[in-house]
Amino acid sequence: MPPAPPIPPPGGSAAEAVRPYTYKKRPYAQACLACKARKIRCVEADNPPCKACRTARITCEFPERSVRRRRSTAAPTAPSASDVESAASAIERRLERRLQRIEEALRLSPPRRGQRESSMKSDGDSSSEEELDPPRFTLGGAEMPVYHGETSMHEDAVALDPSPKTSSSAPTNKPSVDASQWTQEDIRALTRLRHKYATADEGEALMDAYFTWASPSTAVVNRRLFLRDMAVNGPYFSDLLLLVMYRSGLRFSPNLSEQERTIRSERYMNLIMQMIAEELSKPSTIVTTQALLSLAGTQSARGEHTQAWMFTGMAIRMIQDLGIHLAIDEPSLDANMDQETRDVRVRLYWSAYCWDKSISLAMGREPALTMRSYTSPPAVLLNESDDDWEWRPFFPGGGNLDLVLRYPRTTSMTNYVLRYYVVLNQILEEILVNMYSPHRPQARSVTFIRHADEKLKKWWDELPPALKLDKARLPEFCPPTNITLMNLLYHCARILLYRPLLTVRAQPAGVTTSLEICRGEANDIHTILSLWGRTYGNINMVYLIMYTTFVAAGVDVILLRIADERTREEALERVHLSLSILEQVSGQGPGIRRGISIIASQLQAAMQRHYAPSNGAGFAESAMRNSAPDKGNATPVAQPPPLDALTGAGFNDPLAPITFQSPALFDDPQALADLLGESNVCTDDPFAFLTADGWDEMRLAT
Repeated sequence: MPPAPPIPPPGGSAAEAVRPYTYKKRPYAQACLACKARKIRCVEADNPPCKACRTARITCEFPERSVRRRRSTAAPTAPSASDVESAASAIERRLERRLQRIEEALRLSPPRRGQRESSMKSDGDSSSEEELDPPRFTLGGAEMPVYHGETSMHEDAVALDPSPKTSSSAPTNKPSVDASQWTQEDIRALTRLRHKYATADEGEALMDAYFTWASPSTAVVNRRLFLRDMAVNGPYFSDLLLLVMYRSGLRFSPNLSEQERTIRSERYMNLIMQMIAEELSKPSTIVTTQALLSLAGTQSARGEHTQAWMFTGMAIRMIQDLGIHLAIDEPSLDANMDQETRDVRVRLYWSAYCWDKSISLAMGREPALTMRSYTSPPAVLLNESDDDWEWRPFFPGGGNLDLVLRYPRTTSMTNYVLRYYVVLNQILEEILVNMYSPHRPQARSVTFIRHADEKLKKWWDELPPALKLDKARLPEFCPPTNITLMNLLYHCARILLYRPLLTVRAQPAGVTTSLEICRGEANDIHTILSLWGRTYGNINMVYLIMYTTFVAAGVDVILLRIADERTREEALERVHLSLSILEQVSGQGPGIRRGISIIASQLQAAMQRHYAPSNGAGFAESAMRNSAPDKGNATPVAQPPPLDALTGAGFNDPLAPITFQSPALFDDPQALADLLGESNVCTDDPFAFLTADGWDEMRLAT
């Protein structure tokens, strides 16, 4: 039946009533617009109009049907060259836009097109694979420099916001007062007002002792920035760092008795531990990282090796939390920070890197902060002119005034020395990982020893004369701690490199006699120690200087067992002097007492083997007695010895060729094991690098 015409609305004209309306067939299961608007059921809609629209006398309309295209059954046509080019250009534009967004978020300078294309085509098959975006991360800004990688669920808003913040809760990188025009006298006058846990005189003295002896060796704290911010309460000063300096300065105060140093040190340590607990509940900061690294050095010298290891690990984690390690290889990542902040971050990283090698060396463990992740070691970018201040030996209590007056004008050259010191530690890292790692037992090889020795010699040849202590041209006065330590570590590194070869039954062809090299380097170490003793006395040594003395004494004890009579006499004199030096500094650095016991016990075995039993027992008993000084009767050492002290054939003897007394010793693995120890992975014991089976030439494969 044909559809009924629509009923005109009331009041409508006759023309409107007779106007035709053609209805379309309702789509399946679909209501008209009027029923959908009124939310009622659309009844009798199969033949429009529906019942509701007829009753209301309105037009019954249905929504337009969406046209669904059927898939063509025709065969696909190959795209033209123009289509391919347009698609490729569209993809490239999308990639460019995505890369620009990432660069804007990270504040990076865009790489050149040629560099990007070459990196994309580094693989032979990479052209056929889909190009992926590089891993993303956020580093933050100067106010909140926190590192988050792409898998993190944390994303700090400040990290992606380049606009500066004005909130008072966020720390600023600049002090609130401009101190650029202040003199050193003005700054030191204000720093005297900041000492809360000591009198002004005591606090200034302990702080100066820290900057004179400990700070140059690690270069953790920038002296200029610390004093400036201490005066104006800037971001590079904190009470925690100041207390750590107090505790370190107590070690370098020979005018104090050991009992007084212990009491005051424990009081400061209790305060330090409370402050560390508070700092760990806050975001990581540079000044807290500096405090942890400095405290680790003090604890290692005091014999608290576990604490020193843990504090070092915490500091390294904070460095990674701040993202400092990312900018070492890519300096542009710190582009949103001011130059002062970038310099502090870079120096802090390299200081931590060097200290990590020192504590790993002393404890016989693998380093935690390594260069393995870099294809080539990154350049050491340091502002060499920064933190270069006049260095003079300082002794709290006003001692050694004659030395202070006679000492020539010298600058600390902190960053200048650190640049060469870092390269030396990079070579030392390779030696530790390849020669003393329990996880790489097959890494020891004559080839590696040759290559590492070439690197060490090249480093020594390129070292500026102002930083080199050559025994043929020694200065009258010993240089600052950092220069002395760097020279000692070079000689110690060569000993550690060649020491495993002492157990080889037959020296490989083309390799210089390892015992000759170790003997020469040990002699050079004693020469530098003699210069230190003549200048300052056997006091105020940082832990690594004591460790190098310990390593040199270990070589001399080995000479007592296998060398000829003349060489044994010279080695015996050097061992006796080494024990004397270590015994004197053990009051300030109790951590070396274990080393004294090791040397004394090995000396006893050597004396019983080659000397009369009565004389050997008496000498060994004296050495063992001296290796454990009486704490109650410790006397302070305030004056250096005369200039002719600590000299003799043991320090300056010519290196004559060594004639082995008992070559059969090298053919007896058990005898070598008795002499050199039972472990092959440690560096904290100069006799601990051989098992009962020995390291023979079969395992030292080229």
